[in-house]
Amino acid sequence: MWRPMTVPTTCGYLSSTRRIALHTSVVDLSDLVFLHAGPLAQPLIEAAGTDITHWFDPATHGLRRHIDPKTGTLAPFVPLGRFIHCPPAGSGAEFDPAAEVPWWLDDSLVVGALTRKTRSVRLLNMLTQQETALEVCAEETLDEIQQRYLDHNAHSGSYAWKRTDARGSRFLDMRRTLEANGVPDEDRTFDSLSIPDDFYVPTLHLYFADDLTASA
Repeated sequence: MWRPMTVPTTCGYLSSTRRIALHTSVVDLSDLVFLHAGPLAQPLIEAAGTDITHWFDPATHGLRRHIDPKTGTLAPFVPLGRFIHCPPAGSGAEFDPAAEVPWWLDDSLVVGALTRKTRSVRLLNMLTQQETALEVCAEETLDEIQQRYLDHNAHSGSYAWKRTDARGSRFLDMRRTLEANGVPDEDRTFDSLSIPDDFYVPTLHLYFADDLTASA
């Protein structure tokens, strides 16, 4: 799961756009496949929305190589066919010499980081009694979750976020994650007991606290 980001530690959504997961990063190949439209772009278009880390060497992050069964020679591992910046089989080059930096080593194409885990949360608007279920990244702060919630409530910034549980009712720190706010992720416990993940989803209570913020 991943989304567009402004800092390297932010996670986000993996979608069917021209983005792929590579190692621990999300890489946007939209401009690359546009500039290099043609047969070499097709494997990357087909791989969009997936994790292609296995195409690359885990130690060097360069192209993974294997013995080509047809030629018996060492060649780049290209399960969907040769792609942009990949050298021809038998050349021995690390990447196409026409490229100053191959796209898989170009940090400027990184737009997100993979989350270690997603989790579910429910947001209950105490003013309207509307409940919204969201899937979020474990690393996200409540401020970042609030940005997701804008799609459901353009005035979400006018609400105070609270949690009521065995510890009582308390305001939540929007700069911290759910876990850091004392809202544990119990999926692992549920799994060990063969309880469905959706058996219990924590609910946060949103209380109207200010004049309505201007919606975009």
